[in-house]
Parts: sequence; C-alpha cells; structure tokens
Amino acid sequence: TDASVCERFLLHGTTPDIVMSILQNGTNERYSGGHFGKGTYLAEDAAKMDQYVTADTKEDERYRHLHECLYTSQGIDHPGQVYYTF
Repeated sequence: TDASVCERFLLHGTTPDIVMSILQNGTNERYSGGHFGKGTYLAEDAAKMDQYVTADTKEDERYRHLHECLYTSQGIDHPGQVYYTF
C-alpha cells in the first residue's frame, strides 16, 4: 500500500456457494444479500474477514461445478480444504 495516496488492501471473505456468483458478477451489491443487508462488505483485517468464510472440501458434491471451473479444467487437483477471499 502507499500511505501517501491512502491506498489499502481490502478483503472480502465468502462461502463456496457464493464464489461462482462473484466470479461472474464481481462483488456487486445488487447480487449480495449479505449478513447485514445488501452491500459489499470489505475488511482491512484478515481476522475480521475470516469470520465469514467456510471451508470448501473436495468431497463436497454441492460444489462440483465450482471445482470443475477452478481446478479440474485447469489440470489442478483440489487442495483438500479451501477458504475463498477476494
């Protein structure tokens, strides 16, 4: 970051079932219900963002399409347990 221009790295933690929507639409508040209503919530502190993520395990069949897009189609094995942040 560059403090002279007030830059900050911000994080958005999410669950596996939301990842495809974010990849397709970005972190657009029109597509987000959020825990506190519509909006895109970002945090500077990874510990804060960490409260909103859940594990994606390779055994979870609900995320087969996500796994195909992110891992299988790229020739990459699912690492076993993944937490998604943007």
